[in-house]
Amino acid sequence: MPILSRFRNFRIPLFSFEEITDIYEKYLDMSVNEYLSITKTRDIIKCIFITDNETRPNCEELITKTFINYNYPPFVDFIKTFNPKNLEEIRNLSYKCCQYNITISKIIHDFIKLVDEDGNHYFNIKYPKIAKKNYKSCKDKLKMEIIEIGKNADYMLSQTNKCKEPIYIENLLCQLLI
Repeated sequence: MPILSRFRNFRIPLFSFEEITDIYEKYLDMSVNEYLSITKTRDIIKCIFITDNETRPNCEELITKTFINYNYPPFVDFIKTFNPKNLEEIRNLSYKCCQYNITISKIIHDFIKLVDEDGNHYFNIKYPKIAKKNYKSCKDKLKMEIIEIGKNADYMLSQTNKCKEPIYIENLLCQLLI
């Protein structure tokens, strides 16, 4: 998302990954984190945050591939330990998403990444009894379902008051997980 100026009514475009790399090399005499260079992020604020935390002790515990790849890294652990019989966990997760300003679109991005990258934990929740030879076509179908569910949830949220966001995020998570 481009940076919006609060003083003027114009948008500043996001930096490209190459521009961010140039800034780091020319002005900061540093290199971009290896995980960031794999994902080729355009979020300079996230790059600065990660670079700042790399200099602190115990940074290996915080700066992991999961932390860098996902908008809300606790999704990965949540999916691995998910119990479909406990809806209270979904409600708590939806409130945490709102507290950390994780929007519906960011949740959708994370779930699409979960389909591809997370060792089939999410895929096995949605399709527990599918043959391995059908994984590729089912993964593509699942991604389209995720996008459709997210599109509908985001549209419904846009038609109501923003204070109801936790309810719509909870609804989205229930549709994605149950």
